[in-house]
Amino acid sequence: MKKFNEIEYVRPDIDLAKKETLQKIKEFNKAKTYEDARATNMLENEVLMNAKTMMTIAKIKTTIDKSNDYFDHEVKMIANGIKDLAGVGQKAAEAILKSPFKDQFAEEYGDYLLEKMAINKKYQDNTIYQLKSKEQILIEMYNNLLAGPSIKINKQDSNLSGLRKFFHDDSRITRFSATKIYASVYEKIAHELHDIYDEIVKIRKQIAKKAGHKDALSCIYEMNGRFDYTPDEARMFREFVVKNIVPACDIICREQALRLSVDNFKNYDEFAYFKQKPKSKVDTDQLINIVFDYVASLSPQSKEYIDYLKEYELYDLKTMPHKIEGSCHYILDQYKAPFLITNLKGSIYDVFSLAHEVGHGLSYYMSSRKDESSEAYISTGEIKEIHAKTLELLMFNVLDKISEDKNKLAYSHLCRFLFDIPYYCAIDEFEENIYSKELSFDEKNALWKEMEKKYLPWRVYDQDFFNQGCAYLTNRYIFTKPLYSLNFALADVCSVLLTKKPDVIKDYLRLCETGGRKGYFELLALAKIKNPFFEDTIREFVKYVITRLEELKA
Repeated sequence: MKKFNEIEYVRPDIDLAKKETLQKIKEFNKAKTYEDARATNMLENEVLMNAKTMMTIAKIKTTIDKSNDYFDHEVKMIANGIKDLAGVGQKAAEAILKSPFKDQFAEEYGDYLLEKMAINKKYQDNTIYQLKSKEQILIEMYNNLLAGPSIKINKQDSNLSGLRKFFHDDSRITRFSATKIYASVYEKIAHELHDIYDEIVKIRKQIAKKAGHKDALSCIYEMNGRFDYTPDEARMFREFVVKNIVPACDIICREQALRLSVDNFKNYDEFAYFKQKPKSKVDTDQLINIVFDYVASLSPQSKEYIDYLKEYELYDLKTMPHKIEGSCHYILDQYKAPFLITNLKGSIYDVFSLAHEVGHGLSYYMSSRKDESSEAYISTGEIKEIHAKTLELLMFNVLDKISEDKNKLAYSHLCRFLFDIPYYCAIDEFEENIYSKELSFDEKNALWKEMEKKYLPWRVYDQDFFNQGCAYLTNRYIFTKPLYSLNFALADVCSVLLTKKPDVIKDYLRLCETGGRKGYFELLALAKIKNPFFEDTIREFVKYVITRLEELKA
């Protein structure tokens, strides 16, 4: 493999990938033994892997720099052409599922693999692929909108991600100013954002109808691989959160207001946990090295992973103009290589953003070296977020290298694990309503205000835009990954419970290595994590977090 920037981008030959896949299917169907069937490598079609890799390279390039018109055009071209692969993907899945060697595939790769394959086959219908292509084009329009604004604050140029570091500033005036600018950026594009979102929701409802679902909610659950639980369990989880976590957060907010000496606690105070935030003693490059070195120390395989990232320069980590807000990771299928993207902005809290994406990449790297099929080594969202969020918490072991105020830093981040859960649940219930009803812009805003009242009762805005109920438009996942926020909420609970155990590293690495061979509940059991859909689990989580916060505050 070459270094990422040395890999030549060649527009993927969709026709060739289609032809090669059809040939593989013919060979597979002629196989007389399981060994012959397996030897066709239908699960790992080299030409198809190359096409997917080129698509990913184009996406990475445009994610890093949305002003790059060439790769922006390429992504749109690919999204428009990828539907041609739909039919052959469906035929490949059918061949395996109807094969006389089906049971042997299940024995080698796990029953869960075939279950996922059967579900995915349904969504490889050509009409659905055309709808998904339209959805992807709309998501790119959304990304372009958010990557466009160039923001100046405190004489610094920034994008939206860079602006967020000022939410933690010691100066309340600066925090207020940053939040005001943040709101104003979204207010200027609010109607465009809503129109894009409205079209995306309509397309997702059309996909559900085409796939034979009674509603979009059940369709999205199926597409997300949620086989172990239903929307009923999700509703139950949310009610446990309202009953047990929201009151705890409310109390902490009042204590925080006292520490900050403010009698009118506002949304721009929520990320200021102390009058003086923990101070960093490293620059961004040093911080990156600390995270990489810690992960390398966990095991021989994690060291191999970090060396691999460095050797082939598989990351773009710092905030730059025209870079898409947030963090993500991509997969270069041909090389079984992760590519990490973050927006490190010179904030001490960057350590956790970086650890999150490094955790995603670690799990992919470990599981892909164990399994040949991408279907087998990619987990569902609930598990992938445990991979990422557990590593965030494990970074507490080296916070002394980053800050003299390591307890303050740990306290701040553990607070976020607690406070984010009600927010994720608010988004989840909001989306459940969005996909169950037909709502206008004003009705969506009114719905979000209801969600904030239920899940975030401490939140008070000074910004008219947010007071109107428009804050949901700042959540990128409602655009890009429907109903994904619940994965974060579940993972917050599970990762905290995992890291409180003495054998956390052993269980964590086992979870990373197993990948997607098993279902959600099976993987939780493998890592000895309690089921988050039980109220006793939520109570244990809250009790532990509150106890740790008191210890860190002392």
